[in-house]
Amino acid sequence: MVLVDTGNGGNDKLPMSRYIIAWVLVFFSFTYAGEDFPVALVWWYTLSDDAGHRDEAMGMWLVEREFRSEEPHLVVVHVAARGW
Repeated sequence: MVLVDTGNGGNDKLPMSRYIIAWVLVFFSFTYAGEDFPVALVWWYTLSDDAGHRDEAMGMWLVEREFRSEEPHLVVVHVAARGW
């Protein structure tokens, strides 16, 4: 499980603004025009219908897998390395 930074700023009043939770299925890379691109195939997660509160026992937001037309919402995202 990872937090994907969408870079969209976001709404400070919403939980996890600007981030999307995803499950990484596989990391891979490809070369295009002589440049390497590290990427990951992820399955998006969304806040569950019970998102108005956190889990009482763990204190974490409740999430569930996202589907589009009954199919898993899978995407390939670029893996950007950052120096911390």
